Amino acid sequence: MRKKTLRSLENLVDLHLGRSKNSPLYVRWACPDGICYDGTFPILSKLLEHSSRWYTAVLLLPDGKALEIALGLRDGGGSSEESGGEYTDEDDEEGDEEKKKESPKEKAQTRPPTFPESFPLLQELEMKLLQDDERDMSSPSFRAPNLRKLSINTFGYGCNFRSKFLEEITLSFVTANTTLEYLKDVPAGTGCKVHIVDLFTLDFENDDDDRFIDFPTFVSHLGALTITAATDFNEPEDATLKVIRNLTLPDVERLEIVNQISSVQDFPVEQIVSMLQRSAKSSPSMSSTLRHLCIDRYRMRDNELVTVLEHTPALTSLAMREAPGGDADNLPLTEEFFSDLVVGSSEDRGKEEVLVPNLARLEIEMHSEEHPWDSLYAFLESRRRPSSSENSSLVLKVGLSVRGPEWDRVRGTWEKKIEELGKSGVEVKVVERPEKKKVEKRVQKKTAWKK
Repeated sequence: MRKKTLRSLENLVDLHLGRSKNSPLYVRWACPDGICYDGTFPILSKLLEHSSRWYTAVLLLPDGKALEIALGLRDGGGSSEESGGEYTDEDDEEGDEEKKKESPKEKAQTRPPTFPESFPLLQELEMKLLQDDERDMSSPSFRAPNLRKLSINTFGYGCNFRSKFLEEITLSFVTANTTLEYLKDVPAGTGCKVHIVDLFTLDFENDDDDRFIDFPTFVSHLGALTITAATDFNEPEDATLKVIRNLTLPDVERLEIVNQISSVQDFPVEQIVSMLQRSAKSSPSMSSTLRHLCIDRYRMRDNELVTVLEHTPALTSLAMREAPGGDADNLPLTEEFFSDLVVGSSEDRGKEEVLVPNLARLEIEMHSEEHPWDSLYAFLESRRRPSSSENSSLVLKVGLSVRGPEWDRVRGTWEKKIEELGKSGVEVKVVERPEKKKVEKRVQKKTAWKK
């Protein structure tokens, strides 16, 4: 029955390929358990013969040997158990009968496909490995010179598609080394946006296998980088550290480090600062190109946040969300921090050296028991438009997320202050968070960031 179903699908694919002639192809090919019959991939074979027409592709690939067979990287011979299929006695009997009737041409069509060297029209590619249980896999190698959007999920190796137009890369459930393989080939001049979700480390990454050796520091020309820890497994902070430690980003304008897991993670201040320093020295202007910075729910001290901002003089947008459940010593949005942002307040800096002098957008989320309202207002007041200025444009846009009880305590006076600030170019919007009756304690996890 399975073979008849596959034959029907093959006939439909043949019909579409014939009728569509030279039109671009939008391909989606999936190989869930049981579909990879006898280690052959007849439908994929037919589609790969038209690789010159592929415009977008979504590939959900099997793991291990079945993947290599699908890519034409391994001989398809072997038992049905090795090829990943699940069969009944009826399937075997029917299969034997049909094999006897197959012509030489039909037999040739069931051989493992030869993977093309190039996909000249391909604009978007999404690849996901359904499972990754084996390490001894070969890497597919092909050119996609016009690739603009790439999404990789659960892959154990990197690929260089030789595209000069890559604009967006999304990497999910990949190791630090696999991530670095993709980032080192980002083309210059595209402002490529990179989204990384759930980095992790593997015990065998320090083995002799060349795919898992340590990377040297290298230049990547991405324009925006977001690293999100969404699943708490296998020390995600170690993998994040490895990626940051190896990158030099002379063109980066947006950087976001986001923690969505239950445990509180330490922010890698030393490594971020080191990366910013390397990146500034490598940029054509010999200064930081970073315009937007987001630090979301990481544990850090106020002086550490100041240290990071000292290396981002071009910053125009800052989002700083404190980690809920952290102790008071590890909440950076303090009275001292806001005092350091006040124009002309520091004895160590002249006015031209004020922290983030070009700041135009600020988003903060405070979790302290008592918010530093006075120093926050002093900072906002110092960023107002001069009274002598004839320009009525907005100077600073601020979003405040605060605890409900804290806002209730100052609401009366602050509503008047917000109105006055708005007249001088500082727009402030407050979002109050209601207190939960039962607050789930976040696990305090101490991490030692290595150099």
